[in-house]
Amino acid sequence: ASYSDQSNSGKRGEICLSLEGTGAEAYYTGDYTFDSLATQSPSNLKSSLHHLMTSSHKKLTSYADCRDYVFRVDCEQNDTTHATTLYTSYHMTSADWSPAWACNREHVWPQSLGGNNTNGGGADLHHIRPAEAGVNSSRGNKLYGESKGFYEPLDNVKGDVARIILYVYVRWDADWGATDVTKVFESVDILLDWCELDPVDTWEMGRNEVVQSIQGNRNAFIDYP
Repeated sequence: ASYSDQSNSGKRGEICLSLEGTGAEAYYTGDYTFDSLATQSPSNLKSSLHHLMTSSHKKLTSYADCRDYVFRVDCEQNDTTHATTLYTSYHMTSADWSPAWACNREHVWPQSLGGNNTNGGGADLHHIRPAEAGVNSSRGNKLYGESKGFYEPLDNVKGDVARIILYVYVRWDADWGATDVTKVFESVDILLDWCELDPVDTWEMGRNEVVQSIQGNRNAFIDYP
């Protein structure tokens, strides 16, 4: 595949088999190659990934930016007139931003369980996703999981959710109140199960590519799930 850094050229549900055609080769260099990272202890690995994804994060987007960029990062196969919502894959248009019942910006790691603001981790393009207002409201700040009382999205986005949560936890940690994934997930085991159940598709990789062109950093859990 060859990925655009201007708009998401990937396709939903098309499994991504390699990093070919992405900016990943130039991103994971020196002490941050896969081989180097794979030998590190858990605590050192978290520290290394935090440093990589923080030091390369050159543009801190605003909450307004998350709305402005949505048709570049969340479109499909370069169709910048539509953006794909997170939980239902509805193809929204710019008109869907206006009515209160239509679409809004979803904090996948709920604000009330994290930094409780729309700055920093609360306005990171790797984190914020469009969602229908009604779906967003019914989800509320329920923890993700599979038991009664938890919020369980469709199977084809479970991996997306899990990898976003891992990113927020490692990139932002205490800087945005994301100190433990069990603040937002029923268990670590379920989070890891969802990563395997729903592997990275070319759309998710395409999104990673475009966000890197805007912010400078990548979600390492998409590149190396």
